[in-house]
Amino acid sequence: MDPNICQHPKPKRTTLSLECFKIVNFFQFRLDFERFVVAGPSTSTSQSLRILNGAVSSSSFAPFANTASQCLTDSFAVTNPGGPSPPVLCGTNSGEHIYLDASPSCNDLVFQFGGTSSGASFANRDWFIKIIQISCDDPDLPPQGCTQYFTGSSGIVRTLNYNEGNGQHLANQNQLICVRRESENCRICWFTNDFERDFAVSGTKRANAFVKTSQGCCGYGANGLAMNGFDCLVIPGAVKSVSNVGVRSQICGRMGLATQTNGLAKSICSTLEPYSIRFLSDNFEFADDANPNVEASTVDRGFQLQFVQDNNIC
Repeated sequence: MDPNICQHPKPKRTTLSLECFKIVNFFQFRLDFERFVVAGPSTSTSQSLRILNGAVSSSSFAPFANTASQCLTDSFAVTNPGGPSPPVLCGTNSGEHIYLDASPSCNDLVFQFGGTSSGASFANRDWFIKIIQISCDDPDLPPQGCTQYFTGSSGIVRTLNYNEGNGQHLANQNQLICVRRESENCRICWFTNDFERDFAVSGTKRANAFVKTSQGCCGYGANGLAMNGFDCLVIPGAVKSVSNVGVRSQICGRMGLATQTNGLAKSICSTLEPYSIRFLSDNFEFADDANPNVEASTVDRGFQLQFVQDNNIC
């Protein structure tokens, strides 16, 4: 592997672009954010937009939404001509990493810096990014499409900009978190260590509300008006940890993982390979302080989940 390091602790330009050219026989890049601090996402709760099926609408029946979670001041994006690009980032992501496919047309790493704040406080911008080029035959090559890739029988994963629980999940995310299956293990189980703090993804203002798919988790309902919020966690092949009984794979709420609406926090497992979970978010947040049945107007932190692999009930 050929590591390269990009360090720009004191940016002075509105736009900064770094081109990382593909080298023959290299298939992917890994970007290690050894330091990554820029302005965070918007925290605006101004109800200036109406949303129908996730898009701005002029219909008077469409619910109000705001731009909270959008990277409106600073942003970091990676281009991938001919393939999917990683999600746009902002905020604090020190210690995180992302993968992307190497493009024959060149991958651009682009910072955009705002001159004025858009619902977010300015940060002391600072980043130090290590770029690792991964060959097609590298034993650590992750499955194609993974945003992040972890190894080991146990570990911790987070939504981007989680920032030790002090951040806010970002808009327009499609964060596929993959984990390598370790030898002699046949399933992976996911759980929160602090269920009151480590999972806040969409859902209603009531703290312990777990939202069923039909009510809007991972979607907007049949009429496009479901107001619990689109943002959600997807666990493919989700089953109960003690019985292997299948449960709903699309989860959101505010009090840890659960196997049923308003249920207690549980571990949720899967034997489906490659081991993975996916975080999805849309471009807006619903907010209506007068209505407790819509997506919360308080900050959705995202999640911090622990995982452990074992060979039980396989």
